[in-house]
Amino acid sequence: FCNVRTTPAETARLGGRCPECGARMTPGVLGRVEQLADRPEGPVPAHFPPQWSLIPLAEVLCELLECGPASQALDRAYERTLARLGPELDLLGRTDVADVEREGGGLLASAIRRMRSGRVHLEAGYDGEYGVVRVFAPGEVARLKGQGFMFADDAPRRKARTRTVAVPDAAPAAAREDLFAAPDDPTARGRLSPEQPRAVQQVLP
Repeated sequence: FCNVRTTPAETARLGGRCPECGARMTPGVLGRVEQLADRPEGPVPAHFPPQWSLIPLAEVLCELLECGPASQALDRAYERTLARLGPELDLLGRTDVADVEREGGGLLASAIRRMRSGRVHLEAGYDGEYGVVRVFAPGEVARLKGQGFMFADDAPRRKARTRTVAVPDAAPAAAREDLFAAPDDPTARGRLSPEQPRAVQQVLP
């Protein structure tokens, strides 16, 4: 594999041939989307219903916990986040970022803020590999935790003029599953409906 990534327009300029080996390039999903599109790329027309570009909560938490999708720490953090902040789609698209900060920490709040504003890192797929969408640049979460920043978006501005502060997001690997309050925490239960605590207890080990 040549690991070459091109946009549909670049592929067309290259005559559909890989600039590295000269072989015919495999069309990607974006190319097919453009073939089927009935309008050019650009702003969404005003009469269209609202559209969100969201990243699954589990993928966001994977970045914050620096773990894989099969991690038990991720499973626990996911359930505890929902117990504290409500349904996933509401959390990703509607919940006040101040509430996210209070219940999930500054880095999670920064992640949600970046995602909603489209400030994400895109890595296109190639040669049968899926593309990747990341909220933080590679190594950014580890660097921010190491410096003690509560808000990723504040790091460049605050680094030169304030002292760093310790926050829950900087917990060591062994304690990462405790970044979020347990579902049976009385303070968390008080914000749930009568049915939600029982449902959470059913899905947690």
